[in-house]
Amino acid sequence: MRQEVFNTVIIENGQYVLRQIGVEEVEWVRKMHNDPDILKMLADPVPVTPARQKAWYASLLKSKKSQRLIVVHDEKLVGLVRIDDLDLNNKSVCIGLDIHKKYRGKGHAVKIYNLLLDYFFEKAGMHRCWLFVADYNTIARYLYAKLGFQYEGRAREALYRFGKFHDYHMMSILKNEYKPNKPALKTKKTL
Repeated sequence: MRQEVFNTVIIENGQYVLRQIGVEEVEWVRKMHNDPDILKMLADPVPVTPARQKAWYASLLKSKKSQRLIVVHDEKLVGLVRIDDLDLNNKSVCIGLDIHKKYRGKGHAVKIYNLLLDYFFEKAGMHRCWLFVADYNTIARYLYAKLGFQYEGRAREALYRFGKFHDYHMMSILKNEYKPNKPALKTKKTL
């Protein structure tokens, strides 16, 4: 696995395509990020300005450890995959997903996470995928448990939301714990 091709990842399985953000989609990503339902789940709940978004996009294109992939389903943009802390030495990566409000509650998240896990474990040679989730995000915590993620611990009172402090839970899944449940994976480029 070569780190220098990380920024060209394209993953698909017949239902979904995960691809790089095009410059024409930067504003769409910003608007989705600024959705109050998404902001309250992120570590940094501050809305992003167009200028800050442009700077973020420029730095993302240079990153060796982070990436954002647009999720396309039926030729519609339905979400954004977050890939951070890519650690090729220890074969570990932090993942996340934001679904646009028009497409929430339709079963996309479980299918997209299965596509990601299959890619990272079967194609990219990762050993561990992990994430953080707020204690009040019960829907996501249920989803992660359903996918096989295990609770690892918490950052106590690390998030301030709704007038009080909340814990940030860490969950992970190892390659040998992953139980695939997805259509066949196709990749255009490797990680």
